[in-house]
Amino acid sequence: MIKINLANAENGVIKTITDSQYNGADQSVEITKVYEIVEDDEMYFDKISYLLLDISKDLGFDLGGQFDREQLSFAIDWGEKYLPSLEEVDEKIKDLKEEIKILQTYKKEILLNKP
Repeated sequence: MIKINLANAENGVIKTITDSQYNGADQSVEITKVYEIVEDDEMYFDKISYLLLDISKDLGFDLGGQFDREQLSFAIDWGEKYLPSLEEVDEKIKDLKEEIKILQTYKKEILLNKP
């Protein structure tokens, strides 16, 4: 049986996994991993996403893969009532235009390969 324990630390989260059936035997193993997550770090939400993804894998959740029709991902976006700056809006428009180009390329490929 696998037991996952999460504990707060001053600068993040400590995850301890205890596997009482390591290698299918009655051996026990304990693995500890520290996730350094500091609020004023510009990678704060990326690190939280990584932690959530790791925990999901530890629990055996199938989040889908790159070839699946659906895939659960942890996305970082603006809050509903956040008022972005002009530069942020411009950057978002640029990113969305790039995404539209990729989708248009997919569409062309689908139409070309249609029987």
